[in-house]
Amino acid sequence: MACNWKVTAEAFLEVYHLRTVHPRTVAGFLDHRGATMGLLDHGHTRMVTPIRPEVLAAGPRTLGLPEIEGLDPLFAEANVAYGLFPDLITPLDTTGFPFLVFRPVDVGTTRLDVVWFAPDWGDGDPPAVWEARRAGFDVVMQEDERNMEPIQRSIEAAAHGGVPLSYQERRIWHVHSWVDRMIGPELVPDELRVPPLLDHLAEG
Repeated sequence: MACNWKVTAEAFLEVYHLRTVHPRTVAGFLDHRGATMGLLDHGHTRMVTPIRPEVLAAGPRTLGLPEIEGLDPLFAEANVAYGLFPDLITPLDTTGFPFLVFRPVDVGTTRLDVVWFAPDWGDGDPPAVWEARRAGFDVVMQEDERNMEPIQRSIEAAAHGGVPLSYQERRIWHVHSWVDRMIGPELVPDELRVPPLLDHLAEG
């Protein structure tokens, strides 16, 4: 993708963009207003976004796919996404989930690998319903990707003076402060440094 690694990673560390980037897909499924942001030690994060009540009321969402046994009921009622520092994000689900791995190629290019995990369906090719689910996820990822390059251009514009971060974006600040720690704060110019202001909110 034609954008800096941080631009790509940040897109998956908040959820209010659903209304503008995914209005016909994810926004009809998840309620971004109920999202909770958790900060974990060493730069890891958690985001829990409730599934819309009308979607839950419509019945099971498994589409005939086998479910992973032993999961907390929360995983059937919400999208639980974890960020594993520095470059892995996974939105967990009862029927399988992807690992999204972001790797910087250079300052203006990011490689994104998507690796799927799911319950064993036995021998042979994946069932058609699983292929349909992956195809739906690909549509969502394409919506995100189309948003990346314009964000990069706006950041590079002379008029861009920075963006204030809110509760919804606390994961972004947390991750970037740990990036600076890994680099070494003394090696990061003062105007670019992200101080660890949110460490007291980390859950351990």
